[in-house]
Amino acid sequence: MDDRGFILDGDATAQDVYSTLHGDEIRTLLLAPGDKGSPIHCELQVVPSPKSTQFEALSYVWGETIPSKIISCNGFDFPVTESLYMALSHLRYPDAWRRLWVDQLSINQNQGEEVMKQVGLMGSLYSSACRVIVWLGRYDQKMALAFELLQETSLSLSLVRSDFLNSSSGPSTPRTRPLTPRGTSKSPRMSRYPSCASGSRESLSSLSSSTSSLNSLSSPRPKNRRHSTPPTLKHALSIFQHVYFTRKWTFQEIILANAAIVCCGDLEMAWSDLSLWYFHYASKLRSSSLLYDSDGFFANILTVRNELEKGTLKLSKLLMLTRPRTSTKPEDAVYALLGLMPDLLEALKSRPGIPQSSGTVSSQEEDLFYLYLKVFLHCIDKEHDLAIISAAGRYRTNIPVAWPGWLPDWRQSLPLRPLILTDSTDLDSEDAFGEGPPKAASSTSQAGQSPIYRLNLLPGLTASSMPAKAILTVFGVRIGCLITRSLSWPSVFLVADSLAQTLLSSRADGSQFTQPLASLAPTLSNKQQKSSHSAHYGLEQGYAASLLQESLRNGAQCHSVRTSAMLESGDWLCAFRGGNVLYAVRPVDHSLDVYQASATSVRRGRSLGHSKPPTASLGKPLRQRTKYLFLGECSVHGLNPGELLAHQEEMMEFELT
Repeated sequence: MDDRGFILDGDATAQDVYSTLHGDEIRTLLLAPGDKGSPIHCELQVVPSPKSTQFEALSYVWGETIPSKIISCNGFDFPVTESLYMALSHLRYPDAWRRLWVDQLSINQNQGEEVMKQVGLMGSLYSSACRVIVWLGRYDQKMALAFELLQETSLSLSLVRSDFLNSSSGPSTPRTRPLTPRGTSKSPRMSRYPSCASGSRESLSSLSSSTSSLNSLSSPRPKNRRHSTPPTLKHALSIFQHVYFTRKWTFQEIILANAAIVCCGDLEMAWSDLSLWYFHYASKLRSSSLLYDSDGFFANILTVRNELEKGTLKLSKLLMLTRPRTSTKPEDAVYALLGLMPDLLEALKSRPGIPQSSGTVSSQEEDLFYLYLKVFLHCIDKEHDLAIISAAGRYRTNIPVAWPGWLPDWRQSLPLRPLILTDSTDLDSEDAFGEGPPKAASSTSQAGQSPIYRLNLLPGLTASSMPAKAILTVFGVRIGCLITRSLSWPSVFLVADSLAQTLLSSRADGSQFTQPLASLAPTLSNKQQKSSHSAHYGLEQGYAASLLQESLRNGAQCHSVRTSAMLESGDWLCAFRGGNVLYAVRPVDHSLDVYQASATSVRRGRSLGHSKPPTASLGKPLRQRTKYLFLGECSVHGLNPGELLAHQEEMMEFELT
């Protein structure tokens, strides 16, 4: 029998069970009743759309992608992963059928076209399900104690349970028996691990006292994240640290849910209890590292759900938040978000000016390049800013690839983002996307009036020629050069030119973030006495060297720079139109950016308004265009990109490659 109820002939195979889906049709899985240990039987049934029938959607981690277990589906033996087999075994009712949607079976995984079409329906599918089942796998002693602790403390809050999911119009999540496994007699305590359960009761008071003592504290970053976590909380962290919360696909599945229940073996917990516990305790335990231990994965679920309902969710932020999450395929960084960004699917289907895959052996790398490029451009065009470029750059943990430096490679590890300093005691780097730097409204306003970028894809673009033939031109202001020192922190300082220096000097509270340039480059100071044309740190006689020499003569102060990018002395610091932070770039060919050192001030280069070739005087580059390597984002206390970009006469073009 196929998924539409038709009898198949004797030569049919398991693959013949799948008929062609049309329109918004989906397949639901009817899970037959059965006792523990008995074979699993089920049937696939096609329904007109996700909204045409009631079903529960399973959200789980595939685990091993190679099927190792067998179930019976429509009379045929179907191979499934061990993770799914375990879930179906625990979720089936003993005396009734259960209608589920399970991606591994409901989608014909051997038909690529169907997979992509069903992925596009994920948003409607998970939001239409009467309930999403969050499957955490089989439970052990640690998880049993975690469930016990979370549910008992949730009950002791004496608060009205309100699932964050129930802010929409969907049905509420029913509360199950606190910790009584299905099919067992009612018991006030877990029968399998009685000693652990009793121990958790004694720890409830210590947990409450731990949190109450923190109520009046601010939320500084802990000096030792793990060692400062109270012992009782480590049990609760077993849930928040579960691999389920680290995967890309499960992220949208729980966010889109109208109601949800968390299952671990035979244990069940309403999502409302889990989220309420998090709100009540975790918000008071920043200093004991709860949020840092869980990498913010759970917090991001609540954040994105809130922004999605308000209509303020941006694709660039979504990509950044999900970057540390893992998946099997690199394209999942995009496809796993289609349910949250339905308009992205149309943008991926066609993009003017971007060629299609060549179909050659290297087309897999090219396809991924084009996919990430389309997403990159879609973010800029829709959001009207350069926020997405902050996900690119050069960082120590990144693996070099033959891609343009300005294009985010979502296969790479998550960098740390700098924050604009507002507190002199806050000198540590923060997590990349837990909280971002203050946004400059004036920068966004400028971006809305003028073009933000220009993309040039030269003919013959292939996987090997991507860096040279994919050029992104942005517009901005150069504000100085950078100087680095090793084995110290801060390790990067800004040597500001006239525009940036004017703004920094007006900030009366900025002295604590400065250091004399002479103390950072004493060798340059000595050499400068002998020759005003000499170079330092391998810098050629250009903008950076000239600015350093003049700043030394004037006894300039350098301002510390917050960044995680791999920078070198002589790199430039810029403000780009549409950007809310500062960016570091490196001229690819210094010889094309020659300056005379005879003048007494350093001005910025060729403005966008120049119609005549500028002469080769100090502060004005030669006619040849210099290309730049994008290095990453930075921040300097007291420098607002919006204020810098207000000086239109200082605008330059930066061809990033």
